[in-house]
Amino acid sequence: MAKVLVPGSGTAAHLVAVRRESGQVVWESQATILDAGALDGKLWVMETDHSLNGISERDGSLVWHTQLGADTQVVSEEGALLYVQNSRQDLMAYRVADGLLQWQAADAGQLLKVDQGLVYTYQGLVAVPSKKQASASKYLMALRVSDGHSVWVATSLKSMPLAVKIANGVVYSYGASAVLTAIRVSDNRLLWRRPMGPQESLIEVAGGLVYIENAQISELVVLNAQTGAPAWRYLSGNASVVAVQPQMVYLRDTQGITALNTRNGSLVWLYETSIAISDVQLQGGSIYVVSEQDGVVNAVNGRNGNLLWHYDIGDPGHSYSNARGYVVQIDQGVVYLVLHNDTSLNALSVLDREILWHTSLILH
Repeated sequence: MAKVLVPGSGTAAHLVAVRRESGQVVWESQATILDAGALDGKLWVMETDHSLNGISERDGSLVWHTQLGADTQVVSEEGALLYVQNSRQDLMAYRVADGLLQWQAADAGQLLKVDQGLVYTYQGLVAVPSKKQASASKYLMALRVSDGHSVWVATSLKSMPLAVKIANGVVYSYGASAVLTAIRVSDNRLLWRRPMGPQESLIEVAGGLVYIENAQISELVVLNAQTGAPAWRYLSGNASVVAVQPQMVYLRDTQGITALNTRNGSLVWLYETSIAISDVQLQGGSIYVVSEQDGVVNAVNGRNGNLLWHYDIGDPGHSYSNARGYVVQIDQGVVYLVLHNDTSLNALSVLDREILWHTSLILH
């Protein structure tokens, strides 16, 4: 499933099922969808009447129906559970197979991430009944996926986190105290602490490394995730991290895309482009540099940065020559494009850059 935002369509949308091989529309719903997704082989939709529904992939028929409150929304879909929250930040976990409520946690805070059987939440506002209890205010919690019971609370935090990242059972966060901490959830052990500069931001934790951007001197600072020791640094020139892979980290700036070796930060390659980059996607060893503004898709070899091919969405060889659009998804050798001028979904072959099919997404 790919979610496509149709300009001017309002808050509600419709769901269209299209055959991957031909682009044929199999079925479409009424324009009453607020949100939708695919999880554990099941389709789900949130309707304008604030009901949560499971629907058949084959024909779009209703499989199950659960009525929710007007202030609720789906905030995450993980494993076989849909996580729903309301304005009071109660957290509910519904089974996507049958729509039944598996558990509910009152005042759980904003859901951050589901990781290794735990649901992490952040409480931005905590009701404190008395000054005596003020020091016990909770900001970060971990709940069990199976039953929603709280198993961990970040007791060492002195202020509300400005940024939080979770990886391999460790919570990395910093707050107004400008100290980055790494806390192991299993035993609540503080692994390490590091002061943060006034313009430093926690960007990503991946592959055993912590990535910090320093906007003041345009530098990428990388730490060992287990010890907090410096791993390497890179003067980034106002670049921002867009993706981290096992061997390489990719940065984006006004010059183009830069690939660095994650082991030591050395430059692997630089792909320079004059297009205004709005999106970077990785798939099957290739980097897809996409610009909605310029209407182009460039496919770049992920190992050496060489241009594999270039496709102009406004190619005069097509009937929709003045179109501009964006990449929705890249899968199995096909780039799926949405074009704005006729609100259509297009399947572009990676192999020969030919449009395989062209399907209107306008409600019939």
